Amino acid sequence: MSIKPNSARGADLAERVRSILASKRLTLSQISQLSAARFGRSSPYFLPHTLYHEFRLGTFSPSLHQVFAFSQISGYKLSDWLRVLGCDLEDVPRLQVLLPS
Repeated sequence: MSIKPNSARGADLAERVRSILASKRLTLSQISQLSAARFGRSSPYFLPHTLYHEFRLGTFSPSLHQVFAFSQISGYKLSDWLRVLGCDLEDVPRLQVLLPS
């Protein structure tokens, strides 16, 4: 699953993520370093240190792996991160129907 942010809301999304991380006394640089240490820089779980810039450009589309990394490192629920990043959990049953069994 890939979540595609709307570039028009990229700056708002970057600020929301920054604020959420700050509430845990974390910076994006720390999150990036922790994801590299925990999962490896070449892992699909790696979170780039350029994330805010990519959000603002509308070029970052986090994978489910990366959302999981946000959850694990920040201590917030996966469902909360999915919501913040624009995934409506009400869509999950509809998406399940579309997936081959």
